[in-house]
Amino acid sequence: MRRIMVANPKGGCGKSTLAIHIASWFAQHDTIVYLGDLDRQQSSRYWLDGRPAHLASIRHWEMSGDEFDMPPRSCDFAV
Repeated sequence: MRRIMVANPKGGCGKSTLAIHIASWFAQHDTIVYLGDLDRQQSSRYWLDGRPAHLASIRHWEMSGDEFDMPPRSCDFAV
């Protein structure tokens, strides 16, 4: 499993947008992708909820606070 972290202390700089695009690219190339979001806004989580079902699958990686589970071993990429 490969892990990609998009981080920056500044808000509004495009972290969630970049993470969504990275996850989408890998999903289109037949890989198992999990997308997690530690921002308070949870914008990428809301984006996943509204994503059309006919597009390549991106799974939600549940992350909250200081405690979170690792994505399943079957995951190819975790963003």
